[in-house]
Amino acid sequence: MKLISLTLFLILLKQNPLAQLNSLRMQSGLVHCFFDGTPLINGYPKNYQESQLLYKSFGIEYQRILKNQIRLQADLSYFVHSYELLDRTILINGVPDSIFNEIQRVFADLQFSFLKNKSLNKTLAFQYGVGPALRIGSYLYRYDDAVEVPNTNYPGMSCFDIGMNTKAELAYTPVKWFSLFSQVNLAGMLFRVGSPFGPTPSPIKLSTKPLQMNFPSRFDLSFRVGVGFNF
Repeated sequence: MKLISLTLFLILLKQNPLAQLNSLRMQSGLVHCFFDGTPLINGYPKNYQESQLLYKSFGIEYQRILKNQIRLQADLSYFVHSYELLDRTILINGVPDSIFNEIQRVFADLQFSFLKNKSLNKTLAFQYGVGPALRIGSYLYRYDDAVEVPNTNYPGMSCFDIGMNTKAELAYTPVKWFSLFSQVNLAGMLFRVGSPFGPTPSPIKLSTKPLQMNFPSRFDLSFRVGVGFNF
């Protein structure tokens, strides 16, 4: 009986070494740059009526350590936010009146990455890598009926994107089972396929100043922070 117990203990010890091989992580994207004129954070009250400062951006990640400190990571994330853009101010019977356009962006990303891990010290590590990215998105643009918007023939679209992502992060692991991390993630969409039930996807180009928008953008540069549970 003691021999069986010792054998089971050794098997469990072998399957659960001191260096944890798996990590389940939760993250939030605090900053997003889409390179289309929308703000990094919603902090421009002169152009945006939304009072929410940070985006609704969050996700879950799974990471597995492979050989030679290579890590395979899968990310599932969700983003939703709307902007109310001050288009212009006009005079109606001598009284100034502001005209706003509303833009909404909603998408879900599935990313895979092969990451190289470099230990900086016992608790701090730097990781970087690349991989494929998939995105399902819905984009909406509403404007005042009285305002003519050039180059805009439809109010929105839904599409499926295929592209690449590259990321770099710092991970702090004070104990073996818990980590804190900050991450820079750049996703670029190479191929865009429109919904068969919607209009053909093409950029919505606005003449609004001071913003020159190419919406929706194919690029997303984000700064994310999160926690990980290692096992």
